[in-house]
Formats: sequence, structure tokens, C-alpha cells
Amino acid sequence: DSVPPSRILDLQGSALSEERSVELAWTSPGDDFNAGQVNAYNLLYTERPALFYSGKDLPVLMRFNSSKPSGSRERLVLALEEFNKDVYYAVVGLDEQGNQGVVSNIVRVHLKYTPEENQLNGKNLREGLFNPFKSKEE
Repeated sequence: DSVPPSRILDLQGSALSEERSVELAWTSPGDDFNAGQVNAYNLLYTERPALFYSGKDLPVLMRFNSSKPSGSRERLVLALEEFNKDVYYAVVGLDEQGNQGVVSNIVRVHLKYTPEENQLNGKNLREGLFNPFKSKEE
């Protein structure tokens, strides 16, 4: 088998700010172009999108198995630990022989996260601050 999976052309990314995560979704390609079922995916990640076009091996954030036949919608939700910056993702399909498809379209996700106002290390900023308008009885 020398035929790779098709290129994923409809990768979409959405920031889920309240969950502090990102959702990626795409239509699964086939094992041999659009026929069959791809075996696994490599999820690629970078903060510098030019790396996707550099011809160099890209760092794989994770590899995960496919569970759906060609033409089905795949969905992946990732918890994030870094916020307030642009992050770029792409997905590549792999077949059981190790043939790798072409890097998908690239999506940019910006997860804005601002700690709740008046919070610092889990404590309310107003606690312990002198308030000249507050009586000692309160």
C-alpha cells in the first residue's frame, strides 16, 4: 500500500474560553485517499505558522487513533495551559502502513483568558485592604 490518506481541507478550530480549551473539528479522510478509514492522526502545533511550510519535520503534539470512517466528522477537545497568544494547529492522517497524508489546512486559535477581576492567587484583592468608608463594626 503506497497510497496515503487524503489531505484534510476543512480543519476548524474554536477557543472555548470558559473551559480553557480548544476544539478542533474536521472531516475524516480515507486510508487510501478518500476510500476506507484512516488509522491515526498526528496533531501538529506551533506558535510560528511559517514552520508548516518550512519542509522540516514538525513537532507532533500528539498522535491519536481514528474512530470514524471516511467522510465522518472528527472532533478533538484539548485543555490548554497557555493563554493570550496565537497558536496554530494542523492535522495529518496516517494509514496502517505508515503512509502520511499532506498537512491539513492550518487554523489559528487565540484563547483569551483573564483571571476574574479582584482575584489574585484565589484571594479577593479587597480583603485586607484599608477602606476608609467601612466602619469597624462591619
